[in-house]
Amino acid sequence: MYLLGAILLLFQAYYQLFLRRMRLLYLKIPIHLFYMKQRLLSFLLLSGSTLLAAPGDTLGVSSGTTPQFAPANQITLPPYQGGYAFGVNFDPNNNFIGIGQGYLNDEPANVVGVLSFIGAKSKGVNNVPDTKLTFRLHNMSTSGAFDLQTSPITLVPTDGPAVTVLASKSMFFDEIDTTLGAYNYVEFDSPTLVNSNLVITVDLLELKSAGDIVGFYSDVPGDAGGIDFAFHQANVAGDVIYITSRTVFQGALDNNIAIFPVLQPDDVGILDQASSFQGVKAIAMPNPANETLNVQLALTENAKYILQLFSTSGQKVKEMNLGSLNSGTHNVQIPVAELESGTYFYSIISDKGVRFCRTVVISH
Repeated sequence: MYLLGAILLLFQAYYQLFLRRMRLLYLKIPIHLFYMKQRLLSFLLLSGSTLLAAPGDTLGVSSGTTPQFAPANQITLPPYQGGYAFGVNFDPNNNFIGIGQGYLNDEPANVVGVLSFIGAKSKGVNNVPDTKLTFRLHNMSTSGAFDLQTSPITLVPTDGPAVTVLASKSMFFDEIDTTLGAYNYVEFDSPTLVNSNLVITVDLLELKSAGDIVGFYSDVPGDAGGIDFAFHQANVAGDVIYITSRTVFQGALDNNIAIFPVLQPDDVGILDQASSFQGVKAIAMPNPANETLNVQLALTENAKYILQLFSTSGQKVKEMNLGSLNSGTHNVQIPVAELESGTYFYSIISDKGVRFCRTVVISH
């Protein structure tokens, strides 16, 4: 029965891939202009509700992490059969009930939440109220998932989500923001220490049961470079397992999914002691700020830089064109007296693709 389930799953994947290609519904969004790089960044940025658990950096954004999301600054929303390759498909006959994205994690990290970029959603005909999807944090296990091989059809154990769930948080379907450039953030009840490689999974069973559709963005095929850290969760002959997405779709989904673990930031007041993220160190003082926020920067590249300030709802409230800056230390003053009290986050971007963000509290 286990092998038969794998054969049926492979057939479904081939069939859905055929329909996707026949319908020419594969949407690619090039993000190659400087302005559009800012739009890409806006959904990779972070938000937080409290100062103590405020997000800092994300795995997957930096060129120093594996896998790196959208290394060519392109994202895609690949639909098939009216559903989505990474998300929930409305077809009641397929067995896909969840997805996952893994990351190499070289140092211990406190994960405070999950950031995701969701491009589409559609409510089922029965309009079931209060449906939700659930984000979960796992260590990565050497046998947590399977590769689906075709000659002969075999399930081979490989890296994937460990059975134990370290943290979880749900989001209601109605709360999902699908605006291009917007992000969705869920915060765990408390920071969770992860000492090894990790996986964020998304349980979509409740949405699937209600007929609700949701689609996650990914980068373009080939960006994963054969690193099988994107997963589909499926019910195979009664067993719920994770299968590497690339092998499920026979190489057509060699992508990374726009699901990012959010790490707790540095709690330091000295620039030299701050951690470097994609070639940038930054601290903001005072924190909380009242009238003026001083941002100290240490840069490793000569480039043109922009500083942006966002609210936790994702609205850009400030933008300062810093012009051409040389590598080294710089100080930027941001007037914030007119902003409402609350939690904000600032980002540093450059024309060379540097992305950085930190959280700050404004209190009057």
